[in-house]
Amino acid sequence: MKVTIGMKILKYFLIIFFVLEHLGGQTYTVGDTVDNFSADYCVNEEGTWDYHTDGTGNVVWMNLFTSWWPSCQTEAPISENISQVYQDQPVVVIAAGSDWSTYSCEGWANTFGITYPILDDDNNTIYPLFGTGYIPHNVIINSQGVVLYSESGFNQGAIISIINEALETVDEDNDGIINTQDNCPEDYNPNQEDVDGDGIGDVCDTCNNLVFQGGDVDGNGTLDILDIVFLVDIILGESNTYVCAEEAGDITQDGYVNVLDVIGLVQMILGGNQQQAVQFLKSLLDEDTFNRLIPQLSVYPNPSNGNVNIIGNGLVSIYDMSGRLVKQRNIENTYHWNTTDVPSGIYFLISNRKKIKITILKWGILWNKRF
Repeated sequence: MKVTIGMKILKYFLIIFFVLEHLGGQTYTVGDTVDNFSADYCVNEEGTWDYHTDGTGNVVWMNLFTSWWPSCQTEAPISENISQVYQDQPVVVIAAGSDWSTYSCEGWANTFGITYPILDDDNNTIYPLFGTGYIPHNVIINSQGVVLYSESGFNQGAIISIINEALETVDEDNDGIINTQDNCPEDYNPNQEDVDGDGIGDVCDTCNNLVFQGGDVDGNGTLDILDIVFLVDIILGESNTYVCAEEAGDITQDGYVNVLDVIGLVQMILGGNQQQAVQFLKSLLDEDTFNRLIPQLSVYPNPSNGNVNIIGNGLVSIYDMSGRLVKQRNIENTYHWNTTDVPSGIYFLISNRKKIKITILKWGILWNKRF
């Protein structure tokens, strides 16, 4: 019993000591614009973190903590989970820790699975700028350097809400135009020039879509057989990577270039249906090139979250994982399999002893079920 009472007295003494030690004037409160401040990393990065260099232009969420206080330990893994949500957005998640009596800085990161950088604030440099004498303390600074949130404790809902609010006004490249309205959010372009009108500013747009568009793979302003041959070469890997040519050759506008785009380009230039386009390609290309472009049996796209195009000839049978026959059909060159009534899963397409596994993933349905 004496040990228990002694431990409680020690705990409260430490709390009182921490509060008194940090009761010096709080420099920044909500609405203030912060000046530069810095501290050395102690884990997950090396060197010195500097607000002007590493924080300006981003939303900064800073967690101030000590290693020995249970509330700080409880929030640590939660803060890591939140940081993962924003890892691909202009959000800097960072912590400043002090009093490494229970855990070292590295031990803290390892124990609680922290991947974002932690600063060593044992010399009490950062806490007095924002803290009010209690831990943990969380601070959110918007991309213009204004403090939007500075509170003791850990209010997860408030933190997420303020971060999302701050993201709406981020101007990552400091060109005076917020990210949500900037046609090149990571490149300085205050005039927003966009000569081809594709919504991507000239500064960050690799391709001029007034030149490379609608099947004009070689960008010479004319659609002809040379565009077909060039697109076949790109698909078969016989030409170097041409980003603009691939954009122009994406006839189906699905973000990929494949044989369906070649067939579509043939139809654009010569007219006719898909079967006629395949016959033209057979006459245009040598046998080896044709067979590489259009194997005896091929499926696009695969995996698919919608309908599936089957290219081949003869009897085609489709089975599900249980061996149940789902579809059987004689096809000539191309067949468009409507998967509207087919559930997500693995299917097997068999023709002339050749088998292809098809994966159907219906994202909308999966999303609704999950969330």
